[in-house]
Amino acid sequence: MAFLAGKSGKVTAAGGATVNVKSWKAKFVKDELDTTNTGSSGKREFQAGLQHIEFTIEAEWDASVNPFSATPFNVDSVDTLAISLFTDGAGTANLIMPTAFVSSVDIDAPVDGIIKYTITGKSSGSYTING
Repeated sequence: MAFLAGKSGKVTAAGGATVNVKSWKAKFVKDELDTTNTGSSGKREFQAGLQHIEFTIEAEWDASVNPFSATPFNVDSVDTLAISLFTDGAGTANLIMPTAFVSSVDIDAPVDGIIKYTITGKSSGSYTING
């Protein structure tokens, strides 16, 4: 049995530029539509609705790559990015989002540590999942 280590993962954005990150997370979301009615015998019923992916990318601020004004993120002037998430840096991207909406950027600047930032967003439109 072989397990993947997070150290092998990576993130690419803006035409394939590799981003050095501390971690990334992806959550696959399927809206649930409540179809409960008087014929449901007192039990809730649901059907699948729209799907999207919510993602979080955590990184340490590299003085040579300002995430607000430099490639690959440039979040100050763009609303969407092309992002690919890899569990194995040498393989095929596990998740490809040609259009990912950036909903927030959180900066953490502790007096006794490295400045970190977190980018969160959602897929917008189609995406590809590779197993």
